Amino acid sequence: MDTWIVTGGTRGLGHALVESLMDTGDAVAFCARTKDEVARAEQALRERGVVMGMAGSIAERTFVQDFIGRASALGRVRGLILNAAQLPNPPLAPVATLDAADLRRVFDINLLGALQVLQEAHPYLTSQRGPRLAAISSDASWARYPGWAGYGMSKAALELLVLTYGAEHPDVPALVIDPGDMDTAMHREALPDDDSGLRDPKALAPAIVALLRSPSAATGRWVFDGTPAGYVSREVK
Repeated sequence: MDTWIVTGGTRGLGHALVESLMDTGDAVAFCARTKDEVARAEQALRERGVVMGMAGSIAERTFVQDFIGRASALGRVRGLILNAAQLPNPPLAPVATLDAADLRRVFDINLLGALQVLQEAHPYLTSQRGPRLAAISSDASWARYPGWAGYGMSKAALELLVLTYGAEHPDVPALVIDPGDMDTAMHREALPDDDSGLRDPKALAPAIVALLRSPSAATGRWVFDGTPAGYVSREVK
C-alpha cells in the first residue's frame, strides 16, 4: 500500500489533504502538536482507510525520527507534504517591531522543522521512482504585504529549501504550492475580520491531490486559483 506523510494534519488544508489522499485509497500518516486533536482526527479518519496520527513537534528531532519511522512502516512512501506552520506573535507585526526570539520559534517549525522531516524522509523519497515532495506556501513569501514579513520570510526560506532539493534530486518532483487565501484558523488568527473571497480547504484539497498524483507534476511553484484545473501556472526557479 502507498503511504503519504503529512505534517500539520488536524486542521485546515492539512486535514483536508489527509481526507482527499485517503479517498484515493492510499494510507496516510499525519502529525500535529495537540494530542487531543490528533486522537480525534485519527478516530474520525479510520472509517476512510489506513491512517496513523502522532502528536508532537517537528522541531524535535527525536519525534521526527519516530514519526517517519512509523509512517514508513505503513507501506511504500508515495509522497511527503510539508504543511505544518505557525504565525509569529503577534501574527502581523511591522519589520521595526519583529522580535528575534519569536522569529526563531516560527522558523523552528516553518523551516527547520520541515528540514528535519525532509531529511528523515529522504531515504524513502529517493529509494524508488515516483514519490513527490510538496510544501504548502503563500504569496507572502514574495509579495510585500505590510505586517507579513515574519511569516513570509519563513515561507520564502521553505520554498528555496524545497526547490533546491528538487534540483538536487531530479527524480523527485518538488512542488511549492500556493493555495491562496483560505478559510482556516490560521488565517482568522491573522485577519479575524477578513471573510471576503476565502477558499474552502475541503474544496481545494482534491485539486492539489490530483496534481500531486499526476504525471505532469514537476519541480516548481504552483499557484492555485480556483479554475477547473485548480492551478494556473508553474514557475520553475
